Amino acid sequence: MKGKFIWLLFLLVISYQGNSQTITVKKTCECTYDGSISSTIRFSNSKLYEKKAYKAYVKAENTGTCIWGDGEVELRVRISRCPSGSVCQRDELIPSRWTKNDRDIIHGYTEEFVYDFEGPSYLGKYNLVYQLYYMGKPFGDAIQTTIEILDDPNK
Repeated sequence: MKGKFIWLLFLLVISYQGNSQTITVKKTCECTYDGSISSTIRFSNSKLYEKKAYKAYVKAENTGTCIWGDGEVELRVRISRCPSGSVCQRDELIPSRWTKNDRDIIHGYTEEFVYDFEGPSYLGKYNLVYQLYYMGKPFGDAIQTTIEILDDPNK
């Protein structure tokens, strides 16, 4: 029993020492939540305009030892920088609908997360940060991307 406790303590210490965030949880056996988000993020249109509805498609691979159970893992997006001189509203580019994984994802397999959002009213470049979450706790490396909101030529 003492050896098992030391092993568990060793696993917990190791899981917090790396650059990426991992979460060690106890289900029926001990496992680690970890994931890798693809740096290639697709949008429903190649150009993004103000006040238009879009979808974003983000792929993430399960690199941990835990199975991502149906609906357990979610992808969240936040704005880390708004265009120079514009008022950055907290809800701009934040998805109007989150999607969680819709099936069990084992180690080495990929899930595509889809979310809806509306282009903000301020034009320019926005830096976005994508992060995976399990039960409200972040895990894996966050990915940063830049998108540009353009003036709609058809308005």
